[in-house]
Amino acid sequence: MCLVLECNGWYVFAGELLHSKTKHIKDTIYLFDLLVDDGIYLVGATLQARLKRLYALFPTRVNTITNSHYIIAPKLWLAATIVKNFSERFAALCMPEDEGLVVKDPRAKLKLCVKATANAGSQVKCRKPTKNYSF
Repeated sequence: MCLVLECNGWYVFAGELLHSKTKHIKDTIYLFDLLVDDGIYLVGATLQARLKRLYALFPTRVNTITNSHYIIAPKLWLAATIVKNFSERFAALCMPEDEGLVVKDPRAKLKLCVKATANAGSQVKCRKPTKNYSF
């Protein structure tokens, strides 16, 4: 897959590879943050500002929206942001790929990414109980 962004610099996205969680989703990249925007490291930028820019990168490429993501291209998804009704959204999770919600502070500023936990303090992971997870 190759997407061309109109830019002069380089980009770093945060995401994950969806491959082992279900039988029907394989080799799919799920983006949820932007760390470097056209060569500018976004340290100090709020999550809200980074997401606004991330969504702006793909406006004409978004083909489909689901309850959890936008489909930018085959095998490339962009996380949809929810801002209200968290309890209802959590209760409605029913697909095998629905692990839960990650609740993030939109005002949290990106810290220098020097270790895996550098930016973990401004988010909470809420998982649906399953036999696959021990917590």
